[in-house]
Amino acid sequence: MITAGQGGFPAGLVSNSFASVSLDPPLVSWCVSRDSTSLDTWLGAEGFAVHILGAEESPTVSRFTRRGGDKFTGLDWTSGVTGAPLLPLGVACLECRTWQQYDGGDHVIRIGSPHLDLVRVWVAGGMVTPRYRLLSYELRIRAL
Repeated sequence: MITAGQGGFPAGLVSNSFASVSLDPPLVSWCVSRDSTSLDTWLGAEGFAVHILGAEESPTVSRFTRRGGDKFTGLDWTSGVTGAPLLPLGVACLECRTWQQYDGGDHVIRIGSPHLDLVRVWVAGGMVTPRYRLLSYELRIRAL
């Protein structure tokens, strides 16, 4: 799930296009439809947050797949460093600064630079910032 905020307006959607783009510099991508009712927020946001959800979050997924409306009503969230809403849901949250965006036909391809020092992991309803991050590099798992 991807969230962003601009001028006090939060936006959120479930993305099926999230991908790693580059390791050096670290970059990720996702796409937003030009028909999105929150397109202005998405395109003007300083950054975005990627929420990695678990199976128990299907009600949240349903909420964020519907078109239009306030998807954040009744949810507990805080603003991240880029203004993106951070929800204490799922497995982890990765905040990214917008690096670039490109025309992708009926979608806009958004590229972000993750704040690797701001990876958040949710444990038993609380947020922790792990001391070490794991990554896969040269077919091996390594700690950052």
